[in-house]
Amino acid sequence: MVGDRHHANKLLVMDFNTRLLAAADGDGAAAIAPLVGDDFLWHGPHPLNALRGAGAFARDFWQPLHAALPDIGRRNDILFAGRFQDRDWVCATGYYTGTFVRDWLGIPA
Repeated sequence: MVGDRHHANKLLVMDFNTRLLAAADGDGAAAIAPLVGDDFLWHGPHPLNALRGAGAFARDFWQPLHAALPDIGRRNDILFAGRFQDRDWVCATGYYTGTFVRDWLGIPA
């Protein structure tokens, strides 16, 4: 059933976020490795844009963000999933929260 597939995919994304937030010292690549494949593609804000692979995601996005906000938390406001051109996708929007202790992407602490 399609709904079950989309629900399962959303649970994977929730697990992805839970693992990231629990990762020691912001080691995002190790945290998400069991959940993503070599073709993992993450779309984020400019200047990061699209990052391919767990290593690039962790190095360019997660580790710098975690260093800037060591007490980081996340709140999802919208989480939905679908299928397009025989591929599954999941989209989430929400907020990362925390105390800025280091500049990130030109945003001063």
